[in-house]
Amino acid sequence: MLSKTMPPTLWCNYDVYDSYIEHFDKTATIDDKIQISLETISDLCKTYKCNPAEIFEHIKPLQILTMVNSRKLSPWVLLQSVKFKDYLKFKTNQEDRIMFNTFIDMSKWKPQFLENPGKVLEIKGINKELGI
Repeated sequence: MLSKTMPPTLWCNYDVYDSYIEHFDKTATIDDKIQISLETISDLCKTYKCNPAEIFEHIKPLQILTMVNSRKLSPWVLLQSVKFKDYLKFKTNQEDRIMFNTFIDMSKWKPQFLENPGKVLEIKGINKELGI
C-alpha cells in the first residue's frame, strides 16, 4: 500500500483492502502462500500450545475463514490437508460448510491444482510431515 502512496489511515477501508488482496493474489507465488500458511500454523501452535496435528482441535471455523480471507492460511495448504478435510466433514455444521465453500471456491482452486501437480505433491508431503 505504501508503493501506491496510500496513507495508513486508509488501509482499513474495504476498497483499499480489496485492492491489497487482489495485488497479493496476483504477485505472491505459490511458495509465498505456502510459507505464510506454515508460519501462521506455527504461530497458532505457539498460541494454543499444541503441535500442528492438533491445531484444528483448537480453532473455530470463523477463525479459519478470517485467516483464509486475510491470506494468512492458503487453500494451497488447507485443501491438501487430511486433517482439514476431516475438520470440515466432522467438526463443522452445514452453515459453516456453506461459508467455507463461499470463501474457498473450488471452481477456482481445482484448475490451479491440476496445473501444478508437482506443487500439490510437495504440499501433501509438507502436510504429512506436519501431521495435518
